Amino acid sequence: MSSRARFIGFFALLRLLANLRLAADMDALYEGFVRYIAGDSLQSAAGEDLAQSVQRTEMLNKLQRQIDRLTAKMKREKQLPRQLELRRQIKKLQQEIEQWTK
Repeated sequence: MSSRARFIGFFALLRLLANLRLAADMDALYEGFVRYIAGDSLQSAAGEDLAQSVQRTEMLNKLQRQIDRLTAKMKREKQLPRQLELRRQIKKLQQEIEQWTK
């Protein structure tokens, strides 16, 4: 890591600490650190607490892994009726992902 990147990272951390110093309790402090470290990988809706955000992210990752497995299986499948059934399952999982992201 370059010295400039460390310098910028240091000030980002100082800004975070200044904001978190205003936190009323340790839970808010911990949640702020976790959300800062997780960045974009922790998906959350407005007003959602940390536990709900983690649960949402885990569910979305699980659904995406299922879609990836079914897609790979569909590509290997030679029978058209079975491919169509796998495609229906994929569509159902994609709709479930859309519900979790609303």
